[in-house]
Amino acid sequence: MFEGAYAELVKELPDVVARALARISGPGMGWVRVPLGIVFIVGGFLSFLPVLGIELLPLGLLLLAHDIPVLHRPVGTATLWLVQQVRTLKAYARSARNAAKPATH
Repeated sequence: MFEGAYAELVKELPDVVARALARISGPGMGWVRVPLGIVFIVGGFLSFLPVLGIELLPLGLLLLAHDIPVLHRPVGTATLWLVQQVRTLKAYARSARNAAKPATH
């Protein structure tokens, strides 16, 4: 479930972010993923500070889920929900943009 959800998420990301995640998600990169995931989770809890944001929390969990199997199901489920929300928002924005275009005769 996690691998499929992760693949769907990568499809929705900008190319630069997708390439960075692909690089860090590769085999043998656990030594980078785990500490970075922990730092992101701590940063997410410190989101009241001006530089850090709550968006670091799910990113940290996503990184940790690669190496901690017990996180596969909850992170995979949350990732699929997030991907669905992003796709719904994109479709809404696309339809609103098309509706706002003046009709050409």
